[in-house]
Amino acid sequence: MFYGLAHNEAYFADKVSLFVALGPVLELNHASSELLIFIANNDELILATCELFGIYDMFPANWLTTGAMRLICGVIPELCDFGAYLICDEDVDLDNSDRLDDYMGHFPSGTSLKCLDHYGQLISSGKFQYYDYGSDANKRIYNQTTPPLIPIQNINKVPIAMFVGTHDGLADAIDN
Repeated sequence: MFYGLAHNEAYFADKVSLFVALGPVLELNHASSELLIFIANNDELILATCELFGIYDMFPANWLTTGAMRLICGVIPELCDFGAYLICDEDVDLDNSDRLDDYMGHFPSGTSLKCLDHYGQLISSGKFQYYDYGSDANKRIYNQTTPPLIPIQNINKVPIAMFVGTHDGLADAIDN
């Protein structure tokens, strides 16, 4: 939504009276997600390994993975707590443990390798920017060697209410 508003706010201005952003992730300078920090620190190795094995999506959702997560969370809830901690949750004691198996019943829900790579780039760069294809490809795509910032300063018509948790491992009030 931030990207959409930054590039075509006129389209959204009469359709959205208020954009309520729950746990928005713009910059990741203060992210504490162990998984994303690991990805950012090992980006090239992970990409090369995945390319070698023809892997282009991570954690795809299917009946086996989501069913297994429901079963595992029902039997060993501590394992699900650890999974939530690795991805986005600094303090699992704040979570509603009665709902954890429902949440994890939709986990993993899948993402592209490029999306994970982009998160790693955002952590490494400390900027809310477009995907970095490397200087040669960036020059062709963006007409500059580095990826441009996503121009959120262009958002001025649609009001935004942002809410972040005090122990969110991805969205941090300082970064937003």
